[in-house]
Amino acid sequence: MNLIGITVSKNYAKELSICINKNYTHFSKWYIITQQDDTETIDLVNSYKHKNIELIYYPLVPDNETNPLNEDDNEFAYSPSLLKHKNKEEFEIKFDKGGAIRYVQKYLLKDDYNESCILILDSDIILPKNLKRNINYKSLKSNICYGSHRHDFLFASDLNKNKNYKKYNSKNLAGYFQLYKYDKSKLYKRSFDCSYVDYDFLNNFDDTEFLKVAVKHLGLPGVNWEGKSCDTFIDDLNNEEFKKASLEYNVNDSNRTSDEIKNVIRKRIIGMSIDNSNTKYQFPNVVIPGFRKCGSFSLKHTLSNHSNIMFPHIFTSELNYCANEKYFLSNWHNKHMWYLSHFQRDGTIWCDHSNDLLNKGSDVSINRMKTTYINKKFKYAKDVKFIVMVRNPIHRAFAEYNHCMSQFPASYTWGWEKPGKSFADNINAELEILKTKKDYIWNEEIKGRLLLNGIYEPILRKLITELNLTPKTLMVISLESLIKNPSETLNKIFNFIEAEPKNINIEKLNSYDSNRAIDKDIENKMIKFYTSYNKSYNNLFKNEYDDIYKW
Repeated sequence: MNLIGITVSKNYAKELSICINKNYTHFSKWYIITQQDDTETIDLVNSYKHKNIELIYYPLVPDNETNPLNEDDNEFAYSPSLLKHKNKEEFEIKFDKGGAIRYVQKYLLKDDYNESCILILDSDIILPKNLKRNINYKSLKSNICYGSHRHDFLFASDLNKNKNYKKYNSKNLAGYFQLYKYDKSKLYKRSFDCSYVDYDFLNNFDDTEFLKVAVKHLGLPGVNWEGKSCDTFIDDLNNEEFKKASLEYNVNDSNRTSDEIKNVIRKRIIGMSIDNSNTKYQFPNVVIPGFRKCGSFSLKHTLSNHSNIMFPHIFTSELNYCANEKYFLSNWHNKHMWYLSHFQRDGTIWCDHSNDLLNKGSDVSINRMKTTYINKKFKYAKDVKFIVMVRNPIHRAFAEYNHCMSQFPASYTWGWEKPGKSFADNINAELEILKTKKDYIWNEEIKGRLLLNGIYEPILRKLITELNLTPKTLMVISLESLIKNPSETLNKIFNFIEAEPKNINIEKLNSYDSNRAIDKDIENKMIKFYTSYNKSYNNLFKNEYDDIYKW
């Protein structure tokens, strides 16, 4: 199986000089497209004299060059989000990457490539040495476009040591690596810049799939969408280049160590990436909708210690977008794009957390999550994943009671029937009320919820049903397992959310556990109350999770 490469490269000679010798052996033919005024790239490619590389000229940035495309090639890729804000006539060609690729696809790829695979590859990507061993080209399907995982390197010293890279967490199959079986009907459209056209190309396929391959990327993402305007890969091994980069990014290097300078440069580039992006927003990768006093807040702060996981926040600590404003602070009144704007397209694994989604009024919250994450999901966006924390419901109820007592009398209006009274008084009062209520799990008129907030199964069942969740998109973790086996449990979470395993410490926050024993009579009453839910919970998850109802 022959592999044909197509790469657009203008003003990327520095990066291409690192990649070209590492990549050319993978291709039987490699088309590198540049513009005639990019003499540095032209001289670089010609200096290597690799017989399988052909240099192609195309007017990427509009000038006096004649465009080799025909009139029937003038269909452009328009970002749907941008079309909401301006007319097609207002778009200006700044970097026609799509037209350059289309020219090669339509006019230079030959019919005898029918048994070949085409790889569209950015000029700052290094392919792994074992690429051919890791891909069974004969098994690739013609209706699928294949992508790769990616590690972003900002500094040359890190590239040499293969460390300190950032795992690019692309929810969509981006254009830095697009592999497909040759089909002359599958063509790029012309483009105004580099920010959307690769996603538009995916409309030629029924599906996309990530290969078990990771490429190296020189630089950070999202800065040079309109053609290269600045370096995002820094040769810190060269003192002059490093000083030049410090000046370029306005970093005062006096009284700063090399690592401190690098950290500031990194943040400058990330800021530029966000500012320059036409599509700055995305969906969160992970949502943690908490049951109260089950440890989700501690999980949030624990995961925040991972270098590639981040949670957004506003003036309060949570966005609370889908929360039911009847009972909790909520930002549902803000627009959908307001919510998405908190999750940047920078390769970070973005997570959202709220303690107020699976509690009183949760039917409203679940419907809002369905609207947000399912009904409004972008066509090629990956499914949002959910992590739900649960715990022994008796211990949970006692912790919530202790929280109420710690804040009394400010907590007078909170979810307990007998404010300021004993735990036994509150549980007995709730049990009496529940005897007279039907379908009490969804009954919002009931004030006391120390017992109700520990009934997980009906709410989880509704969440699974409404959002069509599967084991690939839902992970339920017990607080007991996180405390008893922290490393093992965290590694399961990292694997689930596709984050690299890290050794991080569990942060136990907002804990209202007590050394005081629960009255035996009350404990037995609660055990009896929760027995039926023990069975239904285990039936729902087929004993896949810890037996949190083990008395």
